[in-house]
Amino acid sequence: MSSGLFGLDGLQPAPAQVWGAVRLMPLVQTRPIDDLRIDPLAFGEAFGLVGLDSRDPLLASQRPEDWPETVYASYIPHAYVISFGKRQAEAVWGGRLKKSGGKKLDLGPFKVRLLHRMMKKDCRDRWRILPLHLAMEGFLALHFAGPAIAWQEYSRQALTYGLSPRIEGSISGRAIRGLEDALRVFEIHAGQVGMAVFVADALAAMMVVSHPDDYRRLHRSLVEDFFCDLMLHYGLYSQVPEDLCPRMRTEGIRSLADLQSAFSSMRQGWHDAFSLLAEGLLERTLSMETVNKAGPHRLLRFVTRLDPARENHIGESIVREDGRVEYLKTYRLSAAQTRRAHLLQVLAEHGWHLEDAAGALNETRRSLTRRMENAGFGYLLKENVRAAARSRRRK
Repeated sequence: MSSGLFGLDGLQPAPAQVWGAVRLMPLVQTRPIDDLRIDPLAFGEAFGLVGLDSRDPLLASQRPEDWPETVYASYIPHAYVISFGKRQAEAVWGGRLKKSGGKKLDLGPFKVRLLHRMMKKDCRDRWRILPLHLAMEGFLALHFAGPAIAWQEYSRQALTYGLSPRIEGSISGRAIRGLEDALRVFEIHAGQVGMAVFVADALAAMMVVSHPDDYRRLHRSLVEDFFCDLMLHYGLYSQVPEDLCPRMRTEGIRSLADLQSAFSSMRQGWHDAFSLLAEGLLERTLSMETVNKAGPHRLLRFVTRLDPARENHIGESIVREDGRVEYLKTYRLSAAQTRRAHLLQVLAEHGWHLEDAAGALNETRRSLTRRMENAGFGYLLKENVRAAARSRRRK
């Protein structure tokens, strides 16, 4: 299977399995990778805090006294430990991560542990990452600094703190009807290293690891990942999706050559079904950023070229220098998340000049102001600018 984007040439789709509105399509590795291994690190029911600059007075006023000066709060049900070289990755369940000095923090009924960053080198040949948080951190950081020019329309908060706080919501995979049951009852194929999750035939997520043994340990962790709220609604779709994967024809088979031809035709049908359903990710132009390197391995995060008229995805990946993917996690943005990110992108491309950005969007300055207000970015503008737009709308 070839995408030209992720280097998925070594992967083959297997027959999809359907449970309610959920379709799971296994991805099988023809050449398993032995020098990169992935294992889970469990936090239990805990919140994690990682460093992100948030000096905004709004956050400072709500921060408990013993919290650090810069925080990013997120629910982190699990992390991955990625080991390089020939040695097996060590599974660390119930591991306890503490901030400097070993102090733990309490937040109501929750135990809070502090993580220093989204990706951390525990030692020379091991990384610890938080699944999808690297990708989401990059998404939240898009144009985070706000206006670089002190246009008179923008508030002091916008010019001083940019888009802080920048907030996006998601849901747990456990909230998607049928996903947990499907992961529990469906078989894991020999050589399976990944899974594409479709909800009502919309691509919800894709997961790939380097070795079949690692995938078996991480298979159920998909329900602990986060998904956009659109998948929650799609999960309520009652009609069972159509079976798109063909069965092998048996008529006319008289020799091993006939059998091989029929089998190849069936596998091509699986590939065509996967390519059709995942086209919104596999056939898109990506913006990629290298986060870290270790020998032949590169840790990347990416986002599809934002288009409000299409599905859009963010994700993270570990890619070998020969282009093969050793780890992949994706997250589908909701339509609202895409619109907000696209709006920020247009503003940034035009230097945060309202008239120029409005022209690019075929809008007036007042309609763009209202659009920023509706998207949750009204705090970036001065109150008199916002009031003028509201007054015009009432008239």
